[in-house]
Amino acid sequence: MSHRTDLNSLPAAKRTALVNLMLTYINDAVVWKHNPNNPNAIVHHMGEHAFITHRNYIGDLEDWLAAHGGAEFVPLPAWNSASPIPAEFNVVKPRDDGTPRPALVNLNPAIPKPANLNLPAVCSTTTNGDVLWDTYTDGWHGNVHITIGGTMGDITIAPAAPIFFCWHSFIDDIYEDWLLCRWSGWEDLGGIITSGVGVSSWGSGRLDCFVKGQDNHMWHKWYSGSWSGWEDLGGIIDGTPAAVSWGSGRIDCFARGMDNHMWHKSYSGSWSGWEDLGGIITDGPAAAAWATNRSDTFAKGADNALWYKWRDATVVHNHAGVWSRWQSLGGIIDDQPGAVSWGPGRIDVFVRGMNNHMWHKWRS
Repeated sequence: MSHRTDLNSLPAAKRTALVNLMLTYINDAVVWKHNPNNPNAIVHHMGEHAFITHRNYIGDLEDWLAAHGGAEFVPLPAWNSASPIPAEFNVVKPRDDGTPRPALVNLNPAIPKPANLNLPAVCSTTTNGDVLWDTYTDGWHGNVHITIGGTMGDITIAPAAPIFFCWHSFIDDIYEDWLLCRWSGWEDLGGIITSGVGVSSWGSGRLDCFVKGQDNHMWHKWYSGSWSGWEDLGGIIDGTPAAVSWGSGRIDCFARGMDNHMWHKSYSGSWSGWEDLGGIITDGPAAAAWATNRSDTFAKGADNALWYKWRDATVVHNHAGVWSRWQSLGGIIDDQPGAVSWGPGRIDVFVRGMNNHMWHKWRS
């Protein structure tokens, strides 16, 4: 698990360049975002949110550095509290009106990271992010702030000291270690695939994966206690298929055909044939389901807009379901969209825009 560069390992000239950039970035508005007296503060100080919101706070600085000649300092270097604060970082940004803030008092707190926050111990310290902060990290972290004193010892203004950000980069490495502990290693599932993977789950312990093979067929591999072999589902598809489940034992798969139509194949005890859903789509589709018998699909059209087609099988008496016509949702998008539902009537769609930003559209 890689860590950020140690601030003390940088040459003095590099530390000077970094701290000067940080002093340009820091202002009253930046400091106020961290102040717990601010009802709109973007940083929190309890539970796992303390890790997450401080990570985002550092990320705002890193974005600014990348845009203002400081890309070499992204990710931001970390300061280890067992080491002295470098002389270049013995500085505090005054208020915007020039009023000075308290100087740092102790440049060598000499408070090492607790042993249970080091690797590999942190992997077994706790499985709960709230406990990781509240029980094991916060007291030590706060002690470092207080021991340094001055501006760093005052939570309402601490980010006015550039060392604050490098200190929280060190804290962020602990969180990153802990997050990566939760993941398994990589497992080789074989096959020869020529697209990305579409995946769905119809219940606990069940996974179904779909890909394009070398023969342009859609291939299927599933997990239910152990991994199956690869199953050939036929078809002639292009790009990454999409899959969604709206109930136990049910899967709906969608793929772009070589004719640029969207094609559909479903499983409910056995596999259906391929169904042509028409349209002119220019990339792989996305799919979501907000309720039993409901399927919503999205794809990039020939006009680069996002197009939408859905089926609700409950609206007809025989439960066969009728597909809607294709509907344009507008936008100018690039690549395959992503879609998900977190509750009845709700869908969120995400796309890549032509400006390479991620764009979001939802229905509720």
